[in-house]
Amino acid sequence: MSILIPYLYYLLLSTNCVQTFEFVGSTISNSGVPTLWILEHVSGECHNSKLIQISLVDTLISYSESNFTKYENTSSFKKSFAEFELLPQFELANSNGWFNYIQRGRFSLKEPVADTALLAKYFNDGIRKHPHPVIDPLFKGVKLKYLYSYTSGLYINYKINKVLFLPTQSIVILFTSHPLVSSGGDTMNGFIIYSTELN
Repeated sequence: MSILIPYLYYLLLSTNCVQTFEFVGSTISNSGVPTLWILEHVSGECHNSKLIQISLVDTLISYSESNFTKYENTSSFKKSFAEFELLPQFELANSNGWFNYIQRGRFSLKEPVADTALLAKYFNDGIRKHPHPVIDPLFKGVKLKYLYSYTSGLYINYKINKVLFLPTQSIVILFTSHPLVSSGGDTMNGFIIYSTELN
């Protein structure tokens, strides 16, 4: 009974929500403010989709989000969004773990070296109560300046699923996943945004 009760308690608290992200595009306002548009779909008991808007004004970040009425009911939005003038974007090709950009200058990004000690400290010492640490990726041919990371992600020992480069804004976006899940069984996927300066 002593084993069963905690197990049932865990089941009651578990939501097993799984996140996926979809980059819709980037736009720029008449005043020159760039905005990134990202869809997040969360399955499991959460079962919702939302639109994330991130506007970049120098070093200031403006974040807002809007929920859709139904899970993954985003086709109408994406169809209408296609009428906007979108800024160029490039997906970096993955070659042996390095994500490479080879147009008009070369640079490469790779997942950071795993740090199990830091990950253990993050969980064991209650660091989760404070702003989460973000370990930068390895990089060559470019300087990175951290701008933003999505709050539900875990950015220690993460995996890079996709890298997008937005040359007009000199922005790179890393979409990440993590093999660990939270105590409720939810994924800790996310994305990190950097400004770039080519060497």
